Amino acid sequence: MHKLIIILLSFNLVLESNPINFIESSKKIPEANDVFIVKKYSYEDNFKIIWDIDDGYYLYLDSIEITNGNEVFDYQVLDATQSIYEDEFFGKSSILRKRFEIKIETKNLLDLSNILIKYQGCSDAGICYPLQNVKLDELEKMLSSMAKEHNINLICFQSNAEHEIINKIHDARNNDVKSIIINPAAFTHTSIAIRDALSGVGIPFYEVHISDIKSREDFRKFSYFSDIAQKVFCGMGLDGYKHALHEAIKLDI
Repeated sequence: MHKLIIILLSFNLVLESNPINFIESSKKIPEANDVFIVKKYSYEDNFKIIWDIDDGYYLYLDSIEITNGNEVFDYQVLDATQSIYEDEFFGKSSILRKRFEIKIETKNLLDLSNILIKYQGCSDAGICYPLQNVKLDELEKMLSSMAKEHNINLICFQSNAEHEIINKIHDARNNDVKSIIINPAAFTHTSIAIRDALSGVGIPFYEVHISDIKSREDFRKFSYFSDIAQKVFCGMGLDGYKHALHEAIKLDI
């Protein structure tokens, strides 16, 4: 019987950056995917992307491009805090702040199976990020391929709702899951409920963070999970997931 491992993500995106041209700072700065948080879901004949932007950061509206390699999609921006802003990088530009949605209308959701999102943003403190390329679902493909090589059954689950993550953890015990890999994102610093769920099911788990949370703001340095995790992989980029999965595969249960 193959071992079953579950990966819980509060996001499911892989970010690739061009070389950093605009960032000049002696201080440790957060990764783009930590301040420009992209979420997505589809419904019926539409595909919706939700953005959550940290306070003090903004995204250039004209920089957003959504494509699948063959086609550039038209989109609608909904529920946006939009304004004209002048900075030292691009002069006067239409910018977006806080939370907003983008809706893509398509007759075939399969057109979006290899979707690529491009965007660029900056901070009020004068830090401008290079153009970002967001590939949806690449992380899941990479980890599933690795698990298959070791005859591991892998379940990838993504949600930004605390109760859904908790329910999935409770279900893991009933489904004979042997290990859990979790990136709690912002829940790292807030969710006693997810901690209690992980502790309650008694399944070994590994905590992963793409960026180094210890080098960020004080309120982001604390984790409710690290002291009860098997191991913590922090600041290793996407390699953290690969290392965590490797450890979970080695675990003899």
